[in-house]
Amino acid sequence: MERGEGSITKIQNIPKFLPYGSELQFFTFNETPWFSFYADDDKTWVYEWDGTKFDDKMPIMEAAQSIKAINLNNTLYLILSFYDDTAAKIYKWSAVRFFPTSDFQLPSDKDNLDHTFTYNNEQFFVFFNTSGSIPEQGETFEIDRWNGNNLEKVYAGTTNSFMSNSFSYGGKQFVAFQDQSEEGIYESIYEWKDNQLHAYQTVFITNDLSEYMVPKYFTINGNPFLIELRNYFDMATISFYEWESNEQKDASLSDVICSLNVLAGNQCDYQSDDDVVEMKDVLHLLSEISR
Repeated sequence: MERGEGSITKIQNIPKFLPYGSELQFFTFNETPWFSFYADDDKTWVYEWDGTKFDDKMPIMEAAQSIKAINLNNTLYLILSFYDDTAAKIYKWSAVRFFPTSDFQLPSDKDNLDHTFTYNNEQFFVFFNTSGSIPEQGETFEIDRWNGNNLEKVYAGTTNSFMSNSFSYGGKQFVAFQDQSEEGIYESIYEWKDNQLHAYQTVFITNDLSEYMVPKYFTINGNPFLIELRNYFDMATISFYEWESNEQKDASLSDVICSLNVLAGNQCDYQSDDDVVEMKDVLHLLSEISR
């Protein structure tokens, strides 16, 4: 294997041990990289990039299972959530350390901030109930909007998941929930519009309930992709999904066969046929069949 130009050089060791379940949370504030985690010393540590290395700040004297950083009114806050009966807490950065604050209130019964997204220059926050297990009627969640002074609820619902993610494409904002049922695990994608979630697409991830990680969305040349890592005993599989618009376009013959199978109520089996047909002909054929 030929060596390309450049190399990766270790610049720093951080002598902390992360217990099982602790994850590095990366974020930026004032264009400066930061990251946080909880360590085996039962403290939450936060590091800031000083230009040459990551400098640790005075630790928060408790370990939180979920650490989320948000920027409100150009002020850095950390929301610490706990998977027991302990209420979530808000910490504020004061240039030298984080300290507890009551600058704003969190939802009373949905304290676990899952993720945030920005749409039309407004900040939105997805909160999940911290029950620790999904009840039979579904997990409750809400989406709050920052009104400049506090969080206000704009949407509430239930889902078979307590994990979500967001991405934007083509001027649209999407919110995705990874749901699970007896049939398997799937990604439910909704478009966020007019403070409502509108069903958009379902992506079937796997047909077993093995351990899995939350899918991540990323972009290449402006086009969104989905990556999903699934663990199964001593093996791990990584799957990539490419976003396709719902505009009419050419399709392969296998797409046509798949559509006909679904229309007939059968399973969509993979067909290795790359002959291209025009989508308008497919739509005409489907309309004839559905009469």
